[in-house]
Amino acid sequence: MNINKYISMRTPLLWIQTDEPAKTIENIVENEANNQNIYMLDAIEGIRLYNSDRKCWVQVLINDPTNGLGVSHDFTDAVQECLTHKGILIIENAHSKVEMLSGLLIAIDIRFRSAIKTNDASKIPGQIILLSHESEVPSEIIRFTQKIEDSLPDVDQLIKLEIQINTSTPLTEAKSDVAIPYTGSRLNEEAQRIAQAGLGLSESEYLSASLGYQLDDFNNTTNFKKKDKAKRISEYKLKLLKDNGILEVRTPDIDINNVGGMDRAKELLDKIAKLWTNPEKAALYNIQPIRRIMMVGVPGVGKSLFCEVASKTLGLDLAKGGVSNSMSKFVGESESNMRRMFATLKAMAPIVFWIDEFGRDMSGGMSSSSVDGGTTDRVHGEFLTGIQELPDNIFMIAAANRVSDLPPEMTRADRFDKVMFAGLPTVDEREEIFQIHINGSIREDSKKSNFSQGIDCEKLAESTPFFTGAEIKALVSEAKFEIFTSEQRMPNTEEIIACARNVKGLVWVNNRDEILEMYNRARVEWDWASSQQLEESDEVLMAGKEKVISHPTSKVGASYKPSQSSPKNKWGH
Repeated sequence: MNINKYISMRTPLLWIQTDEPAKTIENIVENEANNQNIYMLDAIEGIRLYNSDRKCWVQVLINDPTNGLGVSHDFTDAVQECLTHKGILIIENAHSKVEMLSGLLIAIDIRFRSAIKTNDASKIPGQIILLSHESEVPSEIIRFTQKIEDSLPDVDQLIKLEIQINTSTPLTEAKSDVAIPYTGSRLNEEAQRIAQAGLGLSESEYLSASLGYQLDDFNNTTNFKKKDKAKRISEYKLKLLKDNGILEVRTPDIDINNVGGMDRAKELLDKIAKLWTNPEKAALYNIQPIRRIMMVGVPGVGKSLFCEVASKTLGLDLAKGGVSNSMSKFVGESESNMRRMFATLKAMAPIVFWIDEFGRDMSGGMSSSSVDGGTTDRVHGEFLTGIQELPDNIFMIAAANRVSDLPPEMTRADRFDKVMFAGLPTVDEREEIFQIHINGSIREDSKKSNFSQGIDCEKLAESTPFFTGAEIKALVSEAKFEIFTSEQRMPNTEEIIACARNVKGLVWVNNRDEILEMYNRARVEWDWASSQQLEESDEVLMAGKEKVISHPTSKVGASYKPSQSSPKNKWGH
């Protein structure tokens, strides 16, 4: 948070959006208490001043002409005290005090401008710091305030907090042999590892997780050494993010060998990984690695799988989120969720950020005050600003099935380094996909005969034109289920082909016009994830012109025969 910069500049009016005012106040006190007076207006104790020698807040007595010295809860008295001593006045819940603030803030702003114009430092007034959980600065005072958004704790702040927890909790005093498992340099090492696991949590959330762990160990001393605090805090964090609907974070174990086809996308990912893991070499030659990719294509062809593979290849956790995750029925909460999502991403970086269903979430962003109070437009605006301001150590992949309705600003060059199109797998790619799913169909330690033996993946590929990777996976699962439940064995090649007729709702049948539109656009605008699909795109476009007279698996897809003379092409005709 850059609040210290603005305080040192003597910026008179600061609006800080924070969900943890206590932490923000502590940071201000820690950095400024030795430099100037810091005041607060407390609802119970009145005007208070931080005493840097005693490290505590003390009451300020105000002289009243009628009653003499006494405690004051008057807002004007607090401002006057701050301005007289040119200190800092912290005001909590500022959004509820706008009517009282507006006139005073104008007067303070006038004084500040006068001091600057006359180059007279003695005229510079004190500073008013407004704390609020609301991000939107009220229109009455927005012209006079500098808005700042509080950030989540960084690793150094969490290390400091973790060490404090380990050495200062009541549990430590009650049972020190349990509460402090490490001391000295080992404590610092463990604190760093545990703090790293807690990145992305607010200070209060981290305190809850860490103290909860301490309490568990206090009650279960015999199991203490079997527990890993970093793992426990990480699990708490992932569950909290998922339950709040902000982000779903996990560590994928799917490598690039689980993706069939997409040779050009795999090659690109390999190049990205080389630069990503060697930032010094990239900087030496002034090369900017690709960090923002949009994967566009037919539903079920492996876009989401590729996102997981990218995470595995780069050796980073995968965070899944987007606009739909942030939407809420409560006023202002959608925008707040969006800001929290990006704050969490920055705190957890380096990480891979996966935006699924990007086309659906960002299409049709029109809203109005009569429909949703303009919430959709504001959330989209927050989202676009967020992805634009992502730091370089966050790798972003957006997966989209439909982009025809996306506004131009969603796909412009400075938002994405590359847009790649993934189409229907060719016959060679389908064969590779069948091999992946069939070879993984039984456990390696099974004593039964290997399912992959005797299965003709080439014939299966030729018999399933226009099937997507997801449909091939569903076909193998369907065939296994049908044959095994009736005959207690695995299916053969012909039985899998026969089962293909039961795989309903093929993407090609239901979305042919949209697929053809994407193919035409991809040939002009986008890079292709597969060199084979690019080479054979003409065949798909020609097949799309044929009249649909039956299910594509009837007579091995005869009704989809492309208009060309070759007796057999790579689409299996």
